Amino acid sequence: MNVDDVFLMLDAKTYQADYVSPNVEKLLGITIEQIRKDICVLGKLHPQKSEDPKKNYLEKIQVDEQKEGDFEYVHQKTGEQRWFHNIAMCSEVNGKRNTSWLCLTVPLIKR
Repeated sequence: MNVDDVFLMLDAKTYQADYVSPNVEKLLGITIEQIRKDICVLGKLHPQKSEDPKKNYLEKIQVDEQKEGDFEYVHQKTGEQRWFHNIAMCSEVNGKRNTSWLCLTVPLIKR
């Protein structure tokens, strides 16, 4: 991981953020406190409204499985649109199912 990555460790059942990397505000314009209070705040990043902002899209990922995709996000403080590559994976830690969501920046590309 480097300084241009955002890393979130989420509990798969409660969807609560166990860890949020300190650079999240710089890269996404959302504070750690906002994410810890309500993870659905990340839904504001999408330029188009998602069909169900409260839906847990990670719960279907199985242990040792990962899903990836590229997404365009809007920085919440500057309005700048940026492309990110997201990797979501599920693991077990001390017998507890955890879902990690890793958000990697990619160069801004016109699509």
